[in-house]
Amino acid sequence: MTQAFNHSPTSAEERFRLLFNAQSDCVFHIAGNGMFLDVNKTACKVLGYSREELLSASLDLLVPGDSLQDSYEKIRQLRRGEQIPAYRKRFRTKDGRLIPFEVNVSATVDDNGNLIIQSICRDLRRELATERRLKSTEYLLQTLVESAVDAIWVKDVDGRFTLINPAMVNFFQMSAEQILGRTVAEIFPPDQALRSKREDNQVLLEGKTVAVENPIQFGDRNILLHMVKAPLRDADGRIIGMLGIGRDMTKERMLTRQLQQAQKLEAIGSLAGGISHDFNNLLTGIIGNLSLGMDKLPQNDDVMPFFHAAFNAAESASRLTRQLLQISRRQPTHKITLNLGDVVQEVLNLLRSTFDRRIKLEQHIQKDLWQVMADKTQIQQVLMNLCLNARDALAERYGSEKSPKEGMPWCQISAENIEINDRLTLRWGQLKPGRYIRFTVSDNGTGIAPDVIDRIYEPFFTTKPKGKGTGLGVPMVYSIVANHGGWMTVESELGIGTDVIVYFPQDSQPATVSAEPQLSLANIAGDGKTVLLVEDENTIRDLLKRLLTDTGYQVHEATNGAEGYAKLRELFPNVDLIVLDLIMPVMSGQEFLRSMQEEGLNVPVLVCSGYTGELTKNDLLELGAQDFLDKPFTPIQFLHKIGELLPGDETNSAD
Repeated sequence: MTQAFNHSPTSAEERFRLLFNAQSDCVFHIAGNGMFLDVNKTACKVLGYSREELLSASLDLLVPGDSLQDSYEKIRQLRRGEQIPAYRKRFRTKDGRLIPFEVNVSATVDDNGNLIIQSICRDLRRELATERRLKSTEYLLQTLVESAVDAIWVKDVDGRFTLINPAMVNFFQMSAEQILGRTVAEIFPPDQALRSKREDNQVLLEGKTVAVENPIQFGDRNILLHMVKAPLRDADGRIIGMLGIGRDMTKERMLTRQLQQAQKLEAIGSLAGGISHDFNNLLTGIIGNLSLGMDKLPQNDDVMPFFHAAFNAAESASRLTRQLLQISRRQPTHKITLNLGDVVQEVLNLLRSTFDRRIKLEQHIQKDLWQVMADKTQIQQVLMNLCLNARDALAERYGSEKSPKEGMPWCQISAENIEINDRLTLRWGQLKPGRYIRFTVSDNGTGIAPDVIDRIYEPFFTTKPKGKGTGLGVPMVYSIVANHGGWMTVESELGIGTDVIVYFPQDSQPATVSAEPQLSLANIAGDGKTVLLVEDENTIRDLLKRLLTDTGYQVHEATNGAEGYAKLRELFPNVDLIVLDLIMPVMSGQEFLRSMQEEGLNVPVLVCSGYTGELTKNDLLELGAQDFLDKPFTPIQFLHKIGELLPGDETNSAD
């Protein structure tokens, strides 16, 4: 039997009602006078009204007063047969809230010719919330891009810039209008453009993410730029462009090199400190005994040249040890207020008598040059080393005085005042803002190759022939400058010449004048005064005892700090001076001085050492020492220092 379907109007109306109520949007049937004829369940649920409440009301119930006139105008348009595109309108809920809807309306007439309007209204709250989130995210991303200190850019598949942030504009030193729409070939020099194009192709054609670090020239700036380039894809995964992020690594790399240099110097310092004490003790014995032997012989003796050669070799070894300690910043400094212009003049006067006469030595010193707080001897070493390096570069380019090559060699030292601001400190790393004295040693010699210039600060690195250089000159200069709170840089070009530029901070204290002692062996007499000699090295102790005894001092000796301290307590207060080594077994010189302070044993102390470790001269003075003498020293230097601390009766004898 075939089942018969029920096509009665009631069945059709039920199906319509089911479909009508199943709509996810709000659906209204409205009469031409604005009264509601029908509403679905969704409308009731969203707006909070029952079906009966709505069917007894008109548009006035849902539409706010400020837009009610617009709703009736749309009814008139529909009555005239006009089409109304989708529009947005807010409806008022039963609890007074306003909900945004997208409204689509259409009109028909019933059998009696009455206008019936169907309005389908889509709730826009979720959609608008999503739009707001997207706009907020877009604004956040825009803010991040524009405020980023890194350069950010976007290119299309043809390699043209379509987006750049302010940091990128600053890098380029061009306006955004000059960059957008252009390729790297239109902005960079050819070599940089070719390199960038190869990198871009890996991203755009191969889909790779590329990380590179390249030197880049932007206008008059040369920077080291670290870049990450990644492909941009659409929803289907197709590459539609490229995103790039770049960071200026110039300062970071410079600081890294400085840190590496400092670590190298620290390693050298540890090595130098470990051997300097014993080495300087040996040199003190060698130099002292050679000096005594030379004093005993006539100047025309046949053996004298051999003594002089040995003495000069020992002096060279002494200078080498001092250089190592200066490089490690472990050599004690004696800083006073100086005018660098005066030091420059002294060094130039010396150089004029030793340089090739063809070399034109020039100086340009600012008249009102500021003062610096510096160790004069070390500043002289800085100038001497830089000028000697300039001389060697000039000799390599122009030949020697005996075998000259065509050209006019010159070397110039200039000194001037300069104020460093915040912008320059970013460029120059460790310099702090403030006043500096800048002096420059320039020459028109061979210049330094780019692959060499970064290595000139390395201890023992040298390009000079064997026997012509130790590779310690520039590292020593660098360390002395850094130890004075300054900074140095080297600018050079092959075949043109070199500028070494050094900055020393200004000293705001009034100038002090240090009078040089005018002592001679003739006015040094021990007069029987008592000296306690505390030295663990037999050779040094025997030498110093002989010098003191021969000069008229009464000497008591000790082989270590503990033995010396016991003798001090035994002899006190009948001790006029203590000569004390620092590095000794059982009790160190530092412990010796501290024990004297604690017990109130007030006796002048002369510390003699070739290595002070982390102690400075000021540290020793605070511990109670009266003065410090570096090892190695000559007998006359030692006796002069004793004479300063224990002056004889020469003043009385002159009356």
